[in-house]
Amino acid sequence: STNAVHKEPLPERAFYPVSPFLQGVRADDLARTEAKIKKQMVRHWHVVGERSSLVRQRLLASLQQVGAPDDLQIIPVIESAYRPYALSRVGAMGLWQLMPATAHSLGIQQSRTEDGRRHIARSTQAAAQYLLTQYQRFGNWPMAFAAYNMGPNGLAKRLKKQPWTLQDGLARMPVPLETRAYVEQIIGLTVLLHLDVLAFPDEVQTVEVTLQAPVDIESLERALELPESYLFHLNPKLHYSQYLKGSMTLHVPQSLAEKVVLLNHQQRPQYIHVAIRSGDSLWRLAKQYQTSVGHLRQLNPKLPSKLKIGSVLIVPAHGYARAKPVINPLLSQGRRIRYKVRKGDSL
Repeated sequence: STNAVHKEPLPERAFYPVSPFLQGVRADDLARTEAKIKKQMVRHWHVVGERSSLVRQRLLASLQQVGAPDDLQIIPVIESAYRPYALSRVGAMGLWQLMPATAHSLGIQQSRTEDGRRHIARSTQAAAQYLLTQYQRFGNWPMAFAAYNMGPNGLAKRLKKQPWTLQDGLARMPVPLETRAYVEQIIGLTVLLHLDVLAFPDEVQTVEVTLQAPVDIESLERALELPESYLFHLNPKLHYSQYLKGSMTLHVPQSLAEKVVLLNHQQRPQYIHVAIRSGDSLWRLAKQYQTSVGHLRQLNPKLPSKLKIGSVLIVPAHGYARAKPVINPLLSQGRRIRYKVRKGDSL
């Protein structure tokens, strides 16, 4: 057509950075993805970088433990924007957006107090090992990323119908458009990071401390004068904000480790949550928790005139026998997800 607009090809660099992710990828693909992802990512990078600084120390250490390339730290940028609490509409969770069944197959367990998909080290090691397996199976990193996004069996079926090599170009990958865009994002971001167009900030240096119950994480934050929910951002594995039995481990800034242990001995929960049982009354609860009915009403301003069995009440922390776990405030509340029942499951 005489009206067609002529587009100049993207200029190609004389050289591209060395990264295992870029080996064998065509120069025109590198130039195109670099330009495309730069437009998408630069304005949001400071937010992603700030989130990453809280967990990348443990993430990088975990990658090194399983012999995976450091560049895999790029994947959580695309998967979750470095939000360990990210929960997709289909139930994928964590930095690496692992589905429940995938996490189970990789040996990631949930417990009453923690979710392994939000555990930085465990989820990183599992995801990295999975990606290494796909790399060995398909022979290059773009295909490994595609397998991570769409599933290896589906990818294998497509490749059987339409074989593909790196020299065919990313635009001709026999995968869904969503998966192709996913691969291009990783490749483009790899280029930008290795050219220092973007850079991860320094990681917050943390150490793991063991604390004896009772532990009230929100009280610890206030005593340490930390920003609200800071310890929950450092410890996304946690289900709860209070741990009233046994012991638990917590990652804290290295400079505060000794102070955290000391304060935990001094700091005790001021309030706990209890579920109303048959026969409970405000007078009886006030007597049990060494307070007054008026104080209970102050602590629970929306308290109905008649107590309802099963409803939750805030009371002063005098004894923990009836305490109901207080949920981590950063967890998604009231979200429903689809879950496919597997053999051996029970309610």
